[in-house]
Amino acid sequence: MANEITVRGPRSWVNDILLGDGINKSGTITMSLAPTKGDCYLKGGAVDVDAWTCEGGFILGVDDSDSDLAKFFVGNTASSFMSWDGAAMTYQIGSGDALTVKGGGNIVLEDGGDIIFALSDANPALIKWGAVHNLGAASTTARGLCLWPTVADQDSFRIGYDPVNNIYSRFSAVGIYTTTLINLKSSYDASDFSEISLFSGDGTSYIYFQVNKNGVAKTARIYPEGYLSVDAIHVGGAADPGANNLVVDSLAGGGDRYLYTVNNGLVTAGAGYP
Repeated sequence: MANEITVRGPRSWVNDILLGDGINKSGTITMSLAPTKGDCYLKGGAVDVDAWTCEGGFILGVDDSDSDLAKFFVGNTASSFMSWDGAAMTYQIGSGDALTVKGGGNIVLEDGGDIIFALSDANPALIKWGAVHNLGAASTTARGLCLWPTVADQDSFRIGYDPVNNIYSRFSAVGIYTTTLINLKSSYDASDFSEISLFSGDGTSYIYFQVNKNGVAKTARIYPEGYLSVDAIHVGGAADPGANNLVVDSLAGGGDRYLYTVNNGLVTAGAGYP
């Protein structure tokens, strides 16, 4: 056909090859594979044509020995590469390399998409927020999925609050569901005390409970002043006190027993009536 050039045998092209004239005609390169006559491809760098892989290069073409599949490989099998084998796309980011999404870009997982952690106790896979927090998992069941700072006491982790802009971006609900236990712990401060606090929605009311490192209660308080209401309390034991009862183990014994306060405000037990 007019304006077509057929090249037979090895030829070297020294000057540039221009596709199209930029005004009236566009240009293309079409690979027309002859069945059983060999592969068609463009390549550069260190290429293993039989395996359709590279050790620092690229290959693009049609594989005659594999059902005439169109294939593509660029990169290095020992580190990072991108490939299409005619059926699936593969991205590999080698150790020390990174896949960078520029500012404003997103990684979107549609329905059924997953981020899968390759588990390892020695070097667990992580999601990192800069140098602050890590999210990842190790292979042991006891470790499971964990969130921890890179350095102890480095920063805070919050849900529904922006500590930088001092604003609330609240969820309508946060649910934690377990089959056995919800465990809330806080580290000791300089005085060896740990505190757990519960605040109202507007932050003006709260309940807090403090203990020292030996498990002794320091303070339990409701603020502003209010009252604590429960159906039943058992002091000193674990048996069911029954509805609307207060059971104090130190009062157990024959005869009538009573509670009284001494000058220092301690509540103690006695026999009979005062």
